[in-house]
Amino acid sequence: DAALDPATVPEFEMAVLTSSSSGGVEFGQREMASLWQNGPRISAYQSIAWFYAATTGQLAIRHGMRGACGVICAEQAGGLDTLGHARKFTAGDTKVVVAGGTDAPLCPYSLVAQLSNGRLSTEPDPRRAYLPFDEAASGYLPGEGGAILIVEGNRAHRERGAAHSYGEVAGYAAGMDPRPGSPRPPALARVIRAALADAG
Repeated sequence: DAALDPATVPEFEMAVLTSSSSGGVEFGQREMASLWQNGPRISAYQSIAWFYAATTGQLAIRHGMRGACGVICAEQAGGLDTLGHARKFTAGDTKVVVAGGTDAPLCPYSLVAQLSNGRLSTEPDPRRAYLPFDEAASGYLPGEGGAILIVEGNRAHRERGAAHSYGEVAGYAAGMDPRPGSPRPPALARVIRAALADAG
C-alpha cells in the first residue's frame, strides 16, 4: 500500500523493528513433539523459528534492509512502541522503517505456558470469558494478529513522491506501571503528558 520499492533505497538506510511476545510457538511445538517421538532429528529452523526476533530477521533478509534492526519485547504495547522508536530512527539517517507487531500464540504448548501465570480466563461461557474493565473480569484471552507499517521521515516521504500518508507519529513516551499494591501512582498520566510534550 505504501508503494515502496526497497530496491530504490540504500540498504543501510532501511530498518526493521518488530515486536512479539513469542515467536513461532506452533512450529516449535511440532518440532518438540517430533523430538520426543522420533529422536534427535529436528529442523535446523527450530533454533530461530520459535524466537521472537525471527520476524525482524526474515523481513530484513528478504528485503535487503541492513540498517539498524531490532526487536521490542513489551507485551501488548510492543507494536506501538516500535512506531515510537521508528520515529526516532527516521529523525536520523534512516529513511524507511518497517515497524509493527505480530503474535500467534494459539497452540497447546503456548496455552499451557500461559496457564502457569494464573491470569488466563477459565470462564466456560464464551460471552463472559473476556470482560475487560468489568467487575466480573476473570482474566485475559490470547489472540492472534498483527500490523506492520511503513514509517518514513517527512523528507524521505516527499522525495520519493509517495501518494499519501495515513498519519504522523508526532510524539512518543513509554512507562511502566508499578506492581499491584504499590504506593506509587500508575504511570499512564505521566506517560500521556510526556508524549504530548514530545509532540509539542
